[in-house]
Amino acid sequence: MSKIVIIKKRNTTNLNKWIPFGRFEINLTKFNNNIFSVRYTQSKGNVISNFTMHPEFKRCINTVIKDNSCIPSDDLDSDDEFLLYEIIKRAGLYDDLKSGKKPLKKMKGLIDELEMLEGNISNGNNNKEILKRYKQILLNLYRMKKIPYSEFQYKYTYHD
Repeated sequence: MSKIVIIKKRNTTNLNKWIPFGRFEINLTKFNNNIFSVRYTQSKGNVISNFTMHPEFKRCINTVIKDNSCIPSDDLDSDDEFLLYEIIKRAGLYDDLKSGKKPLKKMKGLIDELEMLEGNISNGNNNKEILKRYKQILLNLYRMKKIPYSEFQYKYTYHD
């Protein structure tokens, strides 16, 4: 009596769905559709970030993947540039990049602008736009872990 052997074909469509990006993996299918979907390499299945990308943001991520370098273009707005910096830093790629000095210049510029705005506010200029920008910079510096929570909380609530 002969045995019948059933050979199952392996599904090859999902093999290259995720590409490595430092400590993360990027969903290539969604990336090609301008959606940035990221998960940790060790956790297969838990997506930690999922958002629609601007074309310039996608170009910068592409250069990080292919060339291991990133020079944020001037077409990126400050929020996208900050997000790009945070993603690269959390992926553990910041030290490996060939040109990673622009975010440091940006951070110095944020600190200088914060000091200037603090001076304006302490001189009595309580314009809503100045207060809004002041709080945005405080929040960015806190998220980058450049100021402690107690200082952030004091300065953020002091000017309400």
